[in-house]
Amino acid sequence: MERGVLFLCVGAKHAVHLVVSLTSLRRFYQGPVAIACELAGPGRDVAEACAADSRLGEIVIVPDPTMRAGGH
Repeated sequence: MERGVLFLCVGAKHAVHLVVSLTSLRRFYQGPVAIACELAGPGRDVAEACAADSRLGEIVIVPDPTMRAGGH
């Protein structure tokens, strides 16, 4: 993906904000969207739920081993 929108989701603290942002974005933009998240954990769960929701369009999940929930 060279152009598009990249969201960051580590942990579940801001999951509601991510879903609202994605919903608002998709009302005006149908281009590429990716969510960077931790390999496993609540952020990954949120990213996968968003990617599975057809109303949010196609979403690429980008797991990153350096990301950790809880700021550690």
